[in-house]
Amino acid sequence: MIESRPLANLLSLSPDMFLLLLFIPALAQACHHQFQKELRYLELYLGIQPENEGQLPVKHASRFQQYITASQELDCKFDGECLWSNLENDGVLDSSDFWYFHKSDKKRFPTQLQPGKRKLPKGTHFIVTGNTTVQPQSAIILSAPIPCQKGEGRLAFNYWLYNFAQLQVLVVKAAKRRGHLQIIGKPETDCHYYRPKDDVCHVTIPHIDEPFRIAIRAFSLKDHVVGSMALLNDISYNAVICEKSPLSNLFEAIPIGERAAQPSRMYTLSDMNCVEASNTCRWRNGKDRTNTKWKIGRGIERWNEEMIVSYRSSRPIGHFFFLAVDSLTAKPFARFESDMIPCTQKATTLSFQYWAKTGTQVEVCSIDERGVPLSCAYLTDEDGGDKPIEIVVDPYGKPFRFSFEIITFDQFSGGLVAINNIQLKGVLCSEKLPPVSTTISPNTIADSFALTPRPIFEGSYPLQLGCDWTSDPCFQWVDEDGKLFVGKAPEDSEEFPFPEELINGNVGAIFLNGADTAILRSREVPCAWDLEITLTYWRSEHGFIRVCALDQCVDGGKTEGKISLLVSSMRPFEVTIEARSRGNAIVAIDSILTEGEACPIKTLEQTLCDNVKCDFKGTFCGYSTNPVSTGDLPLQLVTKGATVTIDEKHNRAVLASSSFEIVQPALLLLKVTQETFGSRLLLCPDAKSEPDACTELLGPIVLSPQTRELSFPLDPSTRRFAIVFLHDKGAQFGEATFTLHSVDVKTGDNYQFATMRSTLLFSLVVISISSACKCAQRPAKEAFCSADWVSRARISQSITVQISDGFDGTQFGVEHVEIFRSPNNETILPDIVHTSSHSAACGLSLDVGEEYLLSGSMVNETLHVNSCGQIKPEGLAKEVTGIVIEWSNVLKEFPEEMKKFECPPKEELKRREIVSSALPQFHLAIWELTPVELALHSSNDVRRPARDFPVDKAMENQKFKCRSCRYDRCVQFGMVVDQEMTDLYKPYVYPSDNITDRPSVIRKTEESKNDQESILDKVRTHYDAAYIIRLQKEREYLSKVDLQRIEHPTEEFFVSNVSAYYGLYGSLIEHAVVIFSNISPVFQDTPILLKSSLFKNFLAKFVMVESFYLSAKYFNEANYLFCSLLTCFDCKNLDLWLTSDISVDKQRDFLRLCGSIASDTQNWSNIRKGISFPDFPCILRYTSELDDSATMVLDDLRKRTYRELHVYYCTEMGLNDYSQRLGNLMTIAHMAHEAGRIVNEEFRTYAAMFDLYTHDSLLREIFFN
Repeated sequence: MIESRPLANLLSLSPDMFLLLLFIPALAQACHHQFQKELRYLELYLGIQPENEGQLPVKHASRFQQYITASQELDCKFDGECLWSNLENDGVLDSSDFWYFHKSDKKRFPTQLQPGKRKLPKGTHFIVTGNTTVQPQSAIILSAPIPCQKGEGRLAFNYWLYNFAQLQVLVVKAAKRRGHLQIIGKPETDCHYYRPKDDVCHVTIPHIDEPFRIAIRAFSLKDHVVGSMALLNDISYNAVICEKSPLSNLFEAIPIGERAAQPSRMYTLSDMNCVEASNTCRWRNGKDRTNTKWKIGRGIERWNEEMIVSYRSSRPIGHFFFLAVDSLTAKPFARFESDMIPCTQKATTLSFQYWAKTGTQVEVCSIDERGVPLSCAYLTDEDGGDKPIEIVVDPYGKPFRFSFEIITFDQFSGGLVAINNIQLKGVLCSEKLPPVSTTISPNTIADSFALTPRPIFEGSYPLQLGCDWTSDPCFQWVDEDGKLFVGKAPEDSEEFPFPEELINGNVGAIFLNGADTAILRSREVPCAWDLEITLTYWRSEHGFIRVCALDQCVDGGKTEGKISLLVSSMRPFEVTIEARSRGNAIVAIDSILTEGEACPIKTLEQTLCDNVKCDFKGTFCGYSTNPVSTGDLPLQLVTKGATVTIDEKHNRAVLASSSFEIVQPALLLLKVTQETFGSRLLLCPDAKSEPDACTELLGPIVLSPQTRELSFPLDPSTRRFAIVFLHDKGAQFGEATFTLHSVDVKTGDNYQFATMRSTLLFSLVVISISSACKCAQRPAKEAFCSADWVSRARISQSITVQISDGFDGTQFGVEHVEIFRSPNNETILPDIVHTSSHSAACGLSLDVGEEYLLSGSMVNETLHVNSCGQIKPEGLAKEVTGIVIEWSNVLKEFPEEMKKFECPPKEELKRREIVSSALPQFHLAIWELTPVELALHSSNDVRRPARDFPVDKAMENQKFKCRSCRYDRCVQFGMVVDQEMTDLYKPYVYPSDNITDRPSVIRKTEESKNDQESILDKVRTHYDAAYIIRLQKEREYLSKVDLQRIEHPTEEFFVSNVSAYYGLYGSLIEHAVVIFSNISPVFQDTPILLKSSLFKNFLAKFVMVESFYLSAKYFNEANYLFCSLLTCFDCKNLDLWLTSDISVDKQRDFLRLCGSIASDTQNWSNIRKGISFPDFPCILRYTSELDDSATMVLDDLRKRTYRELHVYYCTEMGLNDYSQRLGNLMTIAHMAHEAGRIVNEEFRTYAAMFDLYTHDSLLREIFFN
C-alpha cells in the first residue's frame, strides 16, 4: 500500500526535497481535492503536469497481440500513441505503474534529477514512476511483440533518476506463463544516477531467435522519508527483425495448394489415402478460414525442441502436414479438411499418425456440406506416437468430409500438431458390396461390428441393473474375461442378419474366438421383490447365451430374441450373463431392462467400506479368520477388538478380507496392539502368501506393549488382502499377543498422499528409509518441568478433525482427575486436548474410558500433547520412551514425588535445551544400548545371533559411560565383527612423503603458534592427503562388490546403491575428521561440547558440498550425483538404488522421492558449471549456522576464508566481476544448510549401527577427550 505524507510536512520541505512527494500512484484518483494540491506542487517545483489523467497513450490492445514488422514501430517520444504499455501488476517484477506527464513550463529540473537534460522544451512528454514505501517497488513498460531479431539490436532512451531509483532492460518471452513474465535475458544496462550529464541510456540486445518483448523496468523505488522516482522519454529501437514469426519457416515448410473448383471423381474411399503429405493428396485448408494455414513439413530439424513431449524415436517419415500457432497467431485457425465424400453405406474408419505438442488439443470431426459437425473425437498430446489412431463413424447417406482443428493449446509454449499416413476404410454408396463370406473370421466380426473396447472405468456406475449401450457403458455389469466390446449393429448384413425391429444402434458385443466362454457379472444387488430382468440379444450360429441368478438359469434358445428371469431375494445376490461358443462367434446384447422393485446397487465406496471397514464389536464383518495351514490359530472377539495369543506350536494367525474393487488409490488404516518382542505384523496379498511376499507393518523390536495406528496405501489393482500375525520366535521370547482394534479405509477426497519435496540433497534419500517420529529419553523430572501442564486424565471422547489441507488431527475430551502442574498454578484446565492423528507426526493414540498420566503444552489457552513430551515415571521399563503411560502402571508414590519436584524458571530450561542441543543426538541412543540391543543393531556385522549372548546379571542395571566401553563389553560377551567391515574403518596412516604424522586434536602443535598459512592451502593439503588413502579404501571395497560401471572418458566410476553407500560411509567420516582437525588450531583448545557441535555441523556440510563439487567436476550433464569418491547416484535409473537385500517400506513413494531429487539435481546443472576447488571451503564456511559461542569461534576463520577467496578470484582467475559465482555459492550453501539437518540424523543412525569410536582414536579424542 502507498504511504502518503501529511501535507503540512510536505509544505515544510525545501524545493530539492519536495521530489519525494510521490503523487504518482494516486493519479488514478487525481480529481480528488487532496491530490490537486500535490499536483500543483509538482508543477511548482518540476514544471510538470499529468496529461490524459496520467494514462499512457497506447495503441489499440489488438496491436499488442500482433508482431511488429519493423523495429521503428517501437520508437516513441510519447507525443502520440505508442506500442509501449504498463505491465499488469504481477507482484514479482512489477508492483507499480508509469504515468503520463508533460512539461508545462520552461523551468529547469532540479539538480537532484540526474543524469538527463535539465532544460526541456515546454510540451515535452515523458512517463514517470515513483514511490514512498518502505518496501522497494518496481514498474515496467512492455513493448509489443517482436517475431525475432537477427544479430544485435540497439535500444536507447532518455532517463532521469532520483534517490534509490534504478533501471534495467529485460528481454522476455512474448507470452506470459501463469500471469508472469518469462525472462530470456538481461542485457547489460549501464544507466544509473551517476552517469555523465545529459546521458542517454544505450542498451545492446543480442541475437534473439524466438518471439520476444522488450521490458524497461524501474526498480528500487522506496524510502518512506524522501522517496524515489524515475522519468523516461524518447525511446528508439534499431534492429533487423524477422518479417514473420519463426513458426512460418518451421520444418522447411511449403504451402498446401488450393482445392480445385471441381475435384476429381471419387471411386473408393482409398482415393482419400495420403501416406506422405503432398499437394496431390485430397486434403486441403478449409476455405472459410484464411488467417492461419496448414503446411507441408519437409524436415524434422528442431522436432524435439518444438514438440516438447518425449516422443523420442517417434517422428514422421517423409513429408507431413502440420499447423503451428502461438498466443499471437491470428484467429480463427484453419481447418485441415478432406475432399467431400459422396456418401457411405457402411461404417467408415479414418486412420492416421498424429503428433501434438504438450498442451495441444485437436478436434477431429465428420462434418456435412454446411460445416455442421456430425460426430467428433478429441485428441491430446498423450495420444500421439507411431501407432496409428483410428476413428470410426457411422454410415451417412449424404455428402460429408473429415476435418482436423486445433481447439486449445498452451498459451506460453504454443500449439503444434502434425499428421501423416492418412487412410480411410469403408464402402461408398456407389460401390458394390463384397461377396458373402461363408466363414466368420475374427477380423470380419471386428470390422462388421466396428468393435471398440469399453471406455476406461473411472469408478462410477448406475445403481440399477437396467442398461442401454447407446448412451451407457453399463459399468454396473463387470466383464471378468475382457471379452466385452462396444459395437454397432450391422445394417443389411448377410453375415449378421439383425432384425431392425429388435436390435439396432449400439450393442454390447461378446466376441468369442473358437471354443470359448465369457461371463458378464452384475454388481451385487442387496435385495429384490418380483424383479423381472429382460435381456434382448442376438447370437451367431456357433454362439450360446443364458442368464442366471440365485441358482436358476434361462437359456436363449433362438438366434435372437429376449430372455426374462424373475428374482426375489432378501439377501444380496448377483446376476450373470454367460456366453459360450464352439467356433468363432459373437453374442450381441442390445438392452437389459428391469421391472419390479430392487434395492439400489451399492457404490464402489460403499462396497469397499462394507468389505474392509470393521471395528470388531461382536463380529468379524466380512473377514475370515479360519486357519489356512497347519499351525494357524483363529482370532477371538473381545471387548477391545479381535485378539490372538500365538505360542511356539501355533506361530501364525490370519485375518483375510473378502474381495473388493477400487479404481483410485486408497489408504488402509489399522489400529493394533503388539505386546511381544520378536513378533511381527504383516500385510499380504492373500492368506496363503509367504512372508517374503508380504509387507511388514510392525517389526520384531517391541520393547513394551504399544498400540499403533498404521496406514498403508492400496493400489487400484488390489482386490483383497490378508493381515497376518506372525511369531516364529516363540521359543526365545514366549507367547505373543496381538489385538486388532479396528480396520478402516479412506478413498477419494478423504485420502491424500503426502507430497514429498526434495532439496537436491542426497542425504534425504538415505534417511527416508527409516523416517519416523523419534524421541530422546528424558528423566522424569526434566520431562515434568518441560511441560506446561501435567495431570491424571480420563479420556471421555475422541473426535477426528482436519487441521489443514491433507492433515488430520484428533481432539480428546478429558476429565482432569488430578492436576500436578499448570500455567500459573491454575486449578482448572481446559477439557479438550489436541494431538496429531498420525504416529509418524508424534501423535498420541488414547482409548476412551482409560486414564493416563498426561503432559503437554498450552498455546493460546489450548492444550496440546504429543508422544515425545510424556513423562516416564521411575520404576517402569527403561526402554519405554515417548509413549503415554496408563495411570494403572504408575507407582503409588510417584504422584507425591511429582508434587515435590522443584522446577527452574522457563528461561533457564530454554538455556539448558540450547546447550544440550550442541551434543550429537546419537550419544543418548548409544549410552542406553544393552549388549543384546547392540547386537541387533549391528546384525549385518555380527556372526553370532543375539540370543547366544550371555546376560551379565551384575551389569544388568549399570549404565555404561561411553560408546567404546559398551562396545568393548559386547566383544567380551562374544560379538565378532566381520573382518571385511573392520578393515574399512581402520584409522588413517599418512604416507611419509605427503604429510607429517597426524597431529592430535587436543595437543597444541607448532602450527598452532603461527597459523598464517592460507586456509585454502590447508584445505587443499589435508583434503588431498586423506583423499589418497580414502580412494585406496574405496577401491578395495569396490573390488568385493558388483556395481555397474559408469561410462566416463578418463575416470572409473560406479553406480551406487543403499548397501554400497553405507559400506563407504565410515571412510567418508574419517576423511571429514582429518580436514576438521587440521584446518585451524582454534579447534585444539575448544571445549568438548562446542567441538562436538562444530564437527557435527561441519560433517553435515562436508557430505553435501563434496558431492556437489565432485558432480560438477566430472559430470556437467547433471545425470549423476556423487555418493563417495568413486560411486554415484544415477538420476536416470532410480531402480538401481534399491538392492534386493534392502527392505524399504512404501517403495513406490521412496522411488518417487528419488525421482524428485534426480529432477532437482538436473535443474541445478547450470550452478554446477565452473565450481573450482577454492570455492569448496568457502561453502563449508558460509553454511555454518550455530549458536553464539560457536559463531564467535568461527568468525575470524570465516573472514580469512572470504579474504583469500577474493584474492584467488581477482589474481589467479583474473575476474573483475565474480558476483554470479558468489550468487551460485550462496545457492549451494543454502542447500547445504538444509542438508545438514538430515545428515545429522544420518550420522546418529550410522553411529548406532557401527562402532565409529573404537576404530578411530581421533573421533575418540574429539568426543570423549
